[in-house]
Amino acid sequence: MLNRLTPSIAALALIMSMPAAAQVSVEDLVPTYGSHDLASGFEPDPFTVKVVAGGDVDASEYLSSCSGFVARTPDVRINYTAGSQYPLIIGAISESDTTLVVIPPEQTMNCDDDSWGDGDPIMTFKRPQSGIYLIWVGASAQGESAAAVVVVSESTRIINPE
Repeated sequence: MLNRLTPSIAALALIMSMPAAAQVSVEDLVPTYGSHDLASGFEPDPFTVKVVAGGDVDASEYLSSCSGFVARTPDVRINYTAGSQYPLIIGAISESDTTLVVIPPEQTMNCDDDSWGDGDPIMTFKRPQSGIYLIWVGASAQGESAAAVVVVSESTRIINPE
């Protein structure tokens, strides 16, 4: 189920487990598995990044309906330049049950657990904005980790990239 919350700076600070008084900027967050520039119409589609899901931050602490444990910093950062005709689809594929947290440019926190239909999370941004998309992939239990693939696509038919 997809859940959304517009976080305050304090909520963003909680995600990163930084002091609430700290100035938090999405531009300053360094992702574990890199920053990637994608422009509408990008190839190859889907674009994929291998990650290790999991962390020690309980996702429900900042969005009560969100489950799983994520890292303190984002796994992946996508610097996206939007076009007018394509949606932006972000998902995670893993043999384990994973959670996906995405903060898009407008900073509306999004969380999904099983929308892919097989235990994997997926989100569709129908009219994506240009800007930074921060992506976390969580594991179901604290201290647990799992191999996963972040999938970014503009196609409504994503093929398993593994």
